[in-house]
Amino acid sequence: FAQIFPRRMGCWYMDLGNAGWMQDKALWENIGEMRKFWEDHLEDPVRFSPEVAVVADEVSPLYTLPRSPMNRALLYDLRASITRLGAPVGWWLLEDLFAGKVKPAKLYIFPNAFALTGEQRARIREVLRRQKSTALWFYAPGYLDPAAGRVDASYVRELTGLSLEMLQEPVEDLVQPNAKAWLCQGLVESFGSKQKALRLQWGVKSEPGVEPLATYVARPELIAAASTRQDGWRSVYVASLYAPARLLRNIAREAGVWIYTDTDDVVLGDGRFLGLAASSEGKKTVRLPRPSVVRDCLSGRTVRRGSEIEMNMRTGDTRLL
Repeated sequence: FAQIFPRRMGCWYMDLGNAGWMQDKALWENIGEMRKFWEDHLEDPVRFSPEVAVVADEVSPLYTLPRSPMNRALLYDLRASITRLGAPVGWWLLEDLFAGKVKPAKLYIFPNAFALTGEQRARIREVLRRQKSTALWFYAPGYLDPAAGRVDASYVRELTGLSLEMLQEPVEDLVQPNAKAWLCQGLVESFGSKQKALRLQWGVKSEPGVEPLATYVARPELIAAASTRQDGWRSVYVASLYAPARLLRNIAREAGVWIYTDTDDVVLGDGRFLGLAASSEGKKTVRLPRPSVVRDCLSGRTVRRGSEIEMNMRTGDTRLL
């Protein structure tokens, strides 16, 4: 419900396989309360304009091997981290960005922008420069140019501002964060997809203006994630097929995104409506961008007045505020 309401989408609550999932009066009462709230606010103006935009490409997977681990890792598994970065997220296709349909964002996440023409690379950079945004790239952004009919690491530099070098021998996709880097604050453990059979892997060349964020566990001399400043915007690159929510949250915060919570919970909303789904048990502190009267959507009860909410939640609990 917290996904569909900010977008004013419809939803079917359905029982796949006729297994009796919803054969319970309390469930239908709860669904009925949500439906009433949805109908009561259907005419309210849609406010959904998240500060984080995930821009996925439908074309790039066509250039990968069948059953390549990249597509599942970057388009499916990575969502678990993205949705837990502490702020609402919008999801778009790359063609939407080129069509001007993507609302301005402070952080753009490009999980799989592998295949880009020279014109497309230039258009993406222009969007980032004009909006003074931060871009987060994964694996091999812009490495393939379908129009030129070739692959070239210089395309990656043209797009991201970072120079990559190909690893001669593949290593496990596991990287160690740089504890001295501000964007890696709070990160201690290594992270990655742990894939051992990637045919292509990359290291970032150490150059002036390049801040190392992580190195390969198996090759600590090789930079596996880095950040650099471009013409009015920041470029962050992760060679791995995975990044933890804390790293994404640090990048988002540095980009100026309002972070509601630091506890890896799922935050959904539109600036007036706020949904919080607990990924773990414990006390949750939610920081609001302004002092507010906070009410429970379903009961109408006032929960808090102010700019910070504290709630004790069990794993799986959801609050609609």
